[in-house]
Amino acid sequence: MPENIAVNPAGQVLKYLAANHPFLPSNAISRVSGNSYKIRLSPALSISSPGSSTISGEKYYKIGQHLYFSNNGGWSLTGGRHEQQTAGSKTGVKLTGHIERLPGVPAGYVPPPLWTDPKKSFAVANMYKDCGGMCFAVAIARVRHAYLYTSGIIPINLRLTGQDYNISGTGTINRNTIPNAYFGYGVGGALAARGYADLVTNTAVWKGALQEGALVQYWWGNDPAAITKDNYSLAGHSIIFKSYNFDASGNITGFNFHDYRGTNRLIDKATSGRVFLGANIRDKKI
Repeated sequence: MPENIAVNPAGQVLKYLAANHPFLPSNAISRVSGNSYKIRLSPALSISSPGSSTISGEKYYKIGQHLYFSNNGGWSLTGGRHEQQTAGSKTGVKLTGHIERLPGVPAGYVPPPLWTDPKKSFAVANMYKDCGGMCFAVAIARVRHAYLYTSGIIPINLRLTGQDYNISGTGTINRNTIPNAYFGYGVGGALAARGYADLVTNTAVWKGALQEGALVQYWWGNDPAAITKDNYSLAGHSIIFKSYNFDASGNITGFNFHDYRGTNRLIDKATSGRVFLGANIRDKKI
């Protein structure tokens, strides 16, 4: 499993820079021809963009690499994770942006059951940001929506049988049928099994490997080795990664996430008491 997936070896995951990024110099972007652009980040650093996309109502430039910014050094092609200013995938940005734009539940709302009837969770996952229900069913419906409306593809289905549902629910049907490589990764594991995500280990999560929109499954406890098919006492939760938090020295202190309870909820690294298994989603299949 990759410990550092900042660069996709297949070159299929474009990196995206927001057109309204607060650190972009004025008049930084100029059109070269058609939908191609030159982005002048500083007198010494210019990059090319093969095009732009509108994602969740905002314009982004495709640049094929990550960019970094520090107060001391300005823009750069290299840097620490806390200095990264670009998003990893169009679908990931669409996913988080869509959830953030959903309304809250109305007065008198009755959430779907927590453990049963996942179809009810599918039905409300894209209606309300704090819809409640079955956590992994909500995550399935939301990432499916992001792919459908970003590129028109459906890399994960809503059926209650088969490997998509089984891997996502970590053995809801029969955990012994789940390939070992994807066990414990939840919805992200189901996408990775289909070639639409790159797995991120617990170690890599805390090295800063998660990208916006990553699917994350966490498990209570501190031992990744305990996440096995033989451990029937596993208890966890399905969430969607938004962004890391850092201290003044650039060390990761935690991260923000979205789930069926709402947006920008916080994981504190020092007190989490959990194992995190993630998957960065790809715009295109491997």
